[in-house]
Amino acid sequence: MRHSTAWVIFMSIFIADRVSGQLSRFLSELVAITTFTVATPDGWRRLDPVQSSFRLACLIASIAAVICVVAILTMAQLDLVSDLSNGLTIGLVLSTTISFTVGFLICWLNARQMQLLIQSHERFAQLSQTDALTGLHNRLGLYSNCVHLSTPYCVAFIDIDHFKSVNDRYGHLAGDMVISSVAKTIREGFDEAAHVARMGGEEFVVVHTLAPDRFLEQCEGVRENIATTTVHFQDLQISTTISIGVALRGNREIFEKVMHNADMALYEAKRSGRNRICSSGAKGGRQIIA
Repeated sequence: MRHSTAWVIFMSIFIADRVSGQLSRFLSELVAITTFTVATPDGWRRLDPVQSSFRLACLIASIAAVICVVAILTMAQLDLVSDLSNGLTIGLVLSTTISFTVGFLICWLNARQMQLLIQSHERFAQLSQTDALTGLHNRLGLYSNCVHLSTPYCVAFIDIDHFKSVNDRYGHLAGDMVISSVAKTIREGFDEAAHVARMGGEEFVVVHTLAPDRFLEQCEGVRENIATTTVHFQDLQISTTISIGVALRGNREIFEKVMHNADMALYEAKRSGRNRICSSGAKGGRQIIA
């Protein structure tokens, strides 16, 4: 009985030491996870692990520790353990089981946290390339998708005519409504393969690998739709038009050069009276299309 009491005390201390060590590592890992932060459009945000997972992990670890101690005490009282070596063996088995259980939970929580981090990063990357008002790509999104294009493509630079007067006359909320309406019409005027972006203010860009004639037809369709569409804002009906400059990619021209040619064609369209399309040729010549 003395031996039984001695080894029970020894094993209790041993198991308690092992359990406390594992729990300390477990809690330190959780602290490291819960203090991780990531940048979002709204500022720095703490990535908290799933609360239910945290509570479940602590509960399982605590239950495992209690079961370990109770099991040894029970076996000792029932004389199921006859000597110290058997007690040590059982203690090691139970301690190893706890170690694996806690280690598995730590790995699972880390994997879960990494998944949340990746999802947050992907969401942040998407937001950084998206225009908040229209849902189109912004300048960064356009360049990310188009700057490395190597196949022939066309670029349309689009500007809303006299947009400043809309803001001055009806207010900025009405101006935002006009921008949203024009953006929707532009997006619907081209197929899904087209890259459509709002560059800022009232300027938009469309990049497409369509044949030039087909691309000009779609640009003309967009111009006509906007010219014949009235934007409804509160009790107001606002009409607007757009000017479009089109450029074709020549021999190995970089994206910035094609964008510049389209921009110059846009200025020519506005200088020629607005509400029309001007195309820039491969040699820099510009022609009014419609």
